[in-house]
Amino acid sequence: MRFLRLAISICVIAVASVAAQAPLVGHWTGVIEREGKTWRVEIDTTKDLKTLVTFSDLDVPDIPFTVKQTDRGYRLERPQPNGSTIVFDGGVDGDSFSGKWSGLGGDGTFSMKRSVKPEPAYREEEVLFENGVVKLAGTLLLPLRGDKHPAVVITHGSSPNERTTYRSWGRRFAEAGIAALIYDKRGAGKSTGDTRSASMENLADDAVAGVQLLSRRADIDASKIGVMGHSQGGWIAP
Repeated sequence: MRFLRLAISICVIAVASVAAQAPLVGHWTGVIEREGKTWRVEIDTTKDLKTLVTFSDLDVPDIPFTVKQTDRGYRLERPQPNGSTIVFDGGVDGDSFSGKWSGLGGDGTFSMKRSVKPEPAYREEEVLFENGVVKLAGTLLLPLRGDKHPAVVITHGSSPNERTTYRSWGRRFAEAGIAALIYDKRGAGKSTGDTRSASMENLADDAVAGVQLLSRRADIDASKIGVMGHSQGGWIAP
């Protein structure tokens, strides 16, 4: 009988421990409250605690965060090159995840609810294309609905930008039914060449190579391919 009571006690302690450290795995939606402002945010965590955070109102999707388990729950961190680390530090209670938030020059709180992740509106495909000896690496965001899509090539600002700079733009086009090609500018990421020594004509030809890549695809409407430019890309695109 004493053994049975002991076993029950151990079982109760184990259950309480699991409840206190409820899993973070899943899709979460909620808000950050900071200095009178509300930012919408989404968190996706897999079983191995790989975590991506989307700041919806800042149009910044799928940012990787490291996850540490703590006495109170979980601590999500994302170091910043110029500034303090972005931190979610809180606990999970059933289908709620809440706690303290800090980063981007201020402190606040966050509150999340476990939810069903929406079905994706697009898929991504890694692509390679060439302009002479320069090899350009990119990502094509393709809408899931429809067979033949209009498309756009997104050109860069003057910095040696990688494709991730324009991922949120590409996502918005794809969600609207327009395929979007984003790529590492020559000399950046996985693309070869040198950005600083390139002429405007060289950079324009890089974009043209992207247009040519799209025009050869059966899932792209070759008569409906556009070019969108950001900053310096506003000169390159025309």
